[in-house]
Amino acid sequence: MPVLSTCAAMARARDRERFAAALLAPPAVAEALCALLVVEAELDAAGLRAAEPALGRIRLQWWRDALADPAAHRRDHPALAVLAAHGLDGGRLDAAVAAREAEFEGAVPATPGGLTAHAEALSAPFLGAALTFLEAETEADARAAAGMGTAWGVVSYLRRMPFHACKEHLHLPLEAAEGPADGARDRPAAVRALGDKALNSLNDARHLRSQVSPGAPAALRLATPADAALRRLRRADWVPESRLVQQRWPRPLRLGLYALLRRF
Repeated sequence: MPVLSTCAAMARARDRERFAAALLAPPAVAEALCALLVVEAELDAAGLRAAEPALGRIRLQWWRDALADPAAHRRDHPALAVLAAHGLDGGRLDAAVAAREAEFEGAVPATPGGLTAHAEALSAPFLGAALTFLEAETEADARAAAGMGTAWGVVSYLRRMPFHACKEHLHLPLEAAEGPADGARDRPAAVRALGDKALNSLNDARHLRSQVSPGAPAALRLATPADAALRRLRRADWVPESRLVQQRWPRPLRLGLYALLRRF
């Protein structure tokens, strides 16, 4: 895409980290990966931008209906037009919408297992759709997408933590810390436990690189920004509000090298 399309320009504006990875995909599907990125960013922002809770619910429901039949809504948003052209199955991203609805309502289970499952639901459906566009649908591909989805879902969730803290909707499993739970004191320990789990999921996904389909790395290259964000979280002493965590840092040289080596 030498000249950015409308959808690609929107992807670059919303998330420069993953936009760089999407551009390295085969030209036939790069536009579709940008469209998935845009939709994911729109879902993330639906609750954050809403002045009233009811408006956030309405916006998420609109996206649920639109993603159930992208072809019928192709005139409503550039990303929907692209996804319809690539044959996105209706309902394929429903789990991702449901995860954001649960987060918006403060209904995410505050347990290690519940929060990890929530993180996977935030991102893995988008990776699954990307793998379908890339004709990469083996068991190893699905396992890699689940691990990568968990890692990126954790990054995405932690970056929204300041918003949830204002709404008193934190779902951190404080029992992950040693000793009696004590909110402010135990939060870094709980964030660290979640971050470590995300890094483990990321490493598990990378261990599958010799087993995944030839096209799969194009969808799984968000491992690079996920790994970088989680390591910056460690440098920030497990404080998600830190600028190190909140700021997006594209890594085009590393992404380009990994693309040449067919790694992620």
